[in-house]
Amino acid sequence: MEIYLKDVQDKALEKVTNHFPNFPVSIDESTYDDMMLCVRVFAVPSARVVEVKEFIRQTGRDLMPDGSCMLLPLVKDMAITRKYYPEYLPNAFEVNESRLKSAESTIGG
Repeated sequence: MEIYLKDVQDKALEKVTNHFPNFPVSIDESTYDDMMLCVRVFAVPSARVVEVKEFIRQTGRDLMPDGSCMLLPLVKDMAITRKYYPEYLPNAFEVNESRLKSAESTIGG
């Protein structure tokens, strides 16, 4: 069943990231249920949280009409992302890289 779950995970990731290309997405197996995948979407505007959750639920129904596996939407709005998951903020890499360069220039000179 692990191969099946990995295939569903890959397809779900592709569908969600293609539909919402501006939001960081990660999918992991649930620690509570072997046949549940947690779909985390970060930095979602509050007005679009319900839309993203419903898309994830529909994707689960499309990929597994028999209900053999479930996609659990864990959608984080911008405020939650900013507070608890800042590494998933848009441009987080560029900000961290800029801080690193600034620190290196201070140390080096």
